[in-house]
Amino acid sequence: MKIFAEARYALVLLLFAGSVNSAFADFSQPVPFTLPYTLHFLSISGDDVVLAAGSYRIEYAESWLKLVPDGEGPESAVLVEAIFGKHERQLADATVQLHQDSDNSDVYHLVLLLSDGSGFESVGTVSGIRPRGLRMVFLNKANLPMKAKRNPSSGAGGNTIFPTLITNKPGYVTKIDSDWTDRCVPNVEHQITETLHNGKDNRELLAYRSGGNGSPSLENKGLHKAGRTGRNSWKHRQGIARYFSGTYNYFYVSDSVTSAWTRVEKFGGVEVVQWANAGNAGQLSSNVGNNPRQAPGSNFSVINYVQELGADHAGGIQVYGRFLAVPYFADRDFIRLYDLQDPRNPRPLRALTSTKNVQFGFAALTRLNNGRYLAIGGDDRIEVFVTEGTSLLGTWKSHSAWNPVKGFVDDPRGPANMKYQGAQFLTDCSGSLYLALTRKSINALGSYQNDWIDVWRTHVYSTKGKYTIGLSKVFNRHMYCGGGGDTLWCNFVAGAGMYIHPQNGDLLAYGIEHWNDGPQVNGVGSTKMKEFRQK
Repeated sequence: MKIFAEARYALVLLLFAGSVNSAFADFSQPVPFTLPYTLHFLSISGDDVVLAAGSYRIEYAESWLKLVPDGEGPESAVLVEAIFGKHERQLADATVQLHQDSDNSDVYHLVLLLSDGSGFESVGTVSGIRPRGLRMVFLNKANLPMKAKRNPSSGAGGNTIFPTLITNKPGYVTKIDSDWTDRCVPNVEHQITETLHNGKDNRELLAYRSGGNGSPSLENKGLHKAGRTGRNSWKHRQGIARYFSGTYNYFYVSDSVTSAWTRVEKFGGVEVVQWANAGNAGQLSSNVGNNPRQAPGSNFSVINYVQELGADHAGGIQVYGRFLAVPYFADRDFIRLYDLQDPRNPRPLRALTSTKNVQFGFAALTRLNNGRYLAIGGDDRIEVFVTEGTSLLGTWKSHSAWNPVKGFVDDPRGPANMKYQGAQFLTDCSGSLYLALTRKSINALGSYQNDWIDVWRTHVYSTKGKYTIGLSKVFNRHMYCGGGGDTLWCNFVAGAGMYIHPQNGDLLAYGIEHWNDGPQVNGVGSTKMKEFRQK
């Protein structure tokens, strides 16, 4: 079922720089204002833009309203469409007001009233569905006074510099299996909402052997110091990504690991899991007979552990081409890139370190139409990294941070909603770029059958060489992680990830559980997984 088919949840970040030469009233100080509700407005480009409930500084910019979240700088400004008019109120100072429309409770009028009798009025809605024939209620229409000519390309004369969309079709489109990029996905929305199985009937249960003293190849990695078997150990899984090498399938599983004794040493890293069935790039069959009480064979097991010294927590991960992006919590959060040319032994490449004090719970990677690579790391906030040139192996630079006024997940289905745990860029074969984010919502009854894939349309903007992104939530899919009986076979709070078939572009999804508390063989525990395959 398609969720939010009508309401388009949009969070668009527009850069604003320079000053505006205006013949409006003498008004230069922003007015503080608290928006009590999350409302949808129109951006200056005619797209839907969401203003989350919170505190703002509001002023005009030419014939638009400019809102900056409280505590943020000009780079976080949002411009919304407004109508200029006249009012008859006697005001000593500029003021901002918000009123519900008397004829339509879904509609709100946001107005900036200036002391000279002029003002700006913008219309927002709760639902995101914009009715026809909207009217002004605060202002009488008036002709705009003369204003400076706008030159978006050069910004000459101190005029506003507007962001430039990298291309009309963001995302690097390719239909071939490449070491340097993912294949494009035919009809991302249809695949996720219609043809991807939601797991409700508990098919395709998977597991692999992990932890315990039966993994001697891991002992020299320092992993022997961590509690590795069973629930509530000091080692738990946080992300999962599948990679097909042309010979074997591999899963990369990110771990949070601290010492079971001192709880100080940091051993976060990535498990390398080799899958027994060689040569199959498509859907996998259950290796435990869809039986939650059956242990996996020894040919489904951890064969290596890539440890990141000084980091105790690796988050949601993505494989892109032959490269792996892994976010780490440390003194300063960073994304480590790995080369999977030898899939059994991922080779660490450079680290993309946060310069914006953003916590990296997930990471995602893609290539843009201009040939540059884009990476993001985030949690409630998102930091944007772009390569200086067209080589993924070259120099990267942190460009911007997207900082919404309130939490990234704005879900009406219940309280205590969880943060996003995993992220993956998907390029539709039409050229549209999407960001698939995975999470779990825990409702008031504490239900754990509430896993979701939320998909956001992604635009990439550049202003004077500085990159930022715009995100619009366009659809999502309810997924089910339950196993047989009372077994939780996966958990999107632990980890989930998407996989693109390298030949035909079919989408699969995978979920994993935190602990290796599955059936044991000779003291070696197993970690439970689930494949969400095509119908």
